[in-house]
Amino acid sequence: MKNDILNFLAGINTKDAKAWEKLYDDYYIPLCHYAVRILNDHDQAVNLVQAVIVRLWEKPLYFEHIAEFNVYLYRAVHNNCLKE
Repeated sequence: MKNDILNFLAGINTKDAKAWEKLYDDYYIPLCHYAVRILNDHDQAVNLVQAVIVRLWEKPLYFEHIAEFNVYLYRAVHNNCLKE
């Protein structure tokens, strides 16, 4: 399990396609639900989450711990919801 998480984070850090597929599989729907609770607008929430993930791809960020990655994603979605 720990190796799976480390491999996932290494893939996110190096922009590996399989890790990004797992990101979408594991995080996209929960992040959308989180954004909908804040925005009360499904379409706006979906667009916002997609934008957050695209920005994550474009930025040269490095994550060592899964908790750090989770906090980053949810905080980015939260902050961007507040901007809307």
